[in-house]
Amino acid sequence: MAQKRKGIYCIEAEWSSQATDRTSVAPLLELLSQVCGIRSYHRDAVNADAAEVLLARWCQKKFRAYPILWLACHGKEGEILFQDGRATNGRMTIDQIEKVLQGKCRRTVIYFGSCSVLDLNGNRWQRFLRRTEALAVCGYCEDVDWVDSSAFELLLLTQLQENELTRAGAAAIRRKLLKRAGGMASDLGFKMCVRGAGKPGRPRRSG
Repeated sequence: MAQKRKGIYCIEAEWSSQATDRTSVAPLLELLSQVCGIRSYHRDAVNADAAEVLLARWCQKKFRAYPILWLACHGKEGEILFQDGRATNGRMTIDQIEKVLQGKCRRTVIYFGSCSVLDLNGNRWQRFLRRTEALAVCGYCEDVDWVDSSAFELLLLTQLQENELTRAGAAAIRRKLLKRAGGMASDLGFKMCVRGAGKPGRPRRSG
């Protein structure tokens, strides 16, 4: 029996302070909707205060049909950034995100679509998962190219539709994703941590 589609709740930061910059992940969400029938809820966040409000909103009962949280923004080790991170409330640490989401994320996957955020010890991410009760967190350990990461995101977000959001399901999702695009995952420094599954390690090329 086909799996019920899992909605995507996307919080996107401004990528640049330039008024002419139209960079956005919205076209990817539209493609996923038209081709795959995946619903999405997309909102922009100009700073950490706005992101906190949107994170708290995601935890509300009415968004249970959107168990995939996509944080689309600039990033660095353990932090998401708004524009270049230097503005007032221009950054948000995983400690702050963890506090907002604590105990509210059962059977969800959190995807940091940001450079280098996942470049922390796996034990830290296990603590994040225990405290938020999320099933898994995934993202990148390196700075990533927009086009390359966009191509990988389409694979990731569609693969998340293929299994139940359980520990076994998450392990299957990761295994199938790396089988399909292991080289790309390795180049991007992709990492997926599943709650209670030990250290995930970073994917390696085969052969």
